[in-house]
Amino acid sequence: MSEIFSGVIQYFNKDRGFGMIRRDGAPPDQQDDFVHISAAKRAGIAELQEGMRLYYQIEASGPGRRLQAVDLRIDHGDLSEPEEDTTVEQAEAYRSCG
Repeated sequence: MSEIFSGVIQYFNKDRGFGMIRRDGAPPDQQDDFVHISAAKRAGIAELQEGMRLYYQIEASGPGRRLQAVDLRIDHGDLSEPEEDTTVEQAEAYRSCG
């Protein structure tokens, strides 16, 4: 299993379907993580917006084997860590019970 990161979307271009995530705790000179709308769609997330907090993993994929965020999960701030096999739907159902 790959390491799970958390961060905030710093930039997202809806027209082109990509953006950048600023990883929590990253030094100022570290490059932000690339995210594509297709990763959000695979995770059941309808859209990505600047300021949205996410949990994610990094994988080399796409043309040129670019490093990009995959396995996205929305961080709603009330779970300290996502469970390994918690889906977005399960996390949202959990939150709606409280």
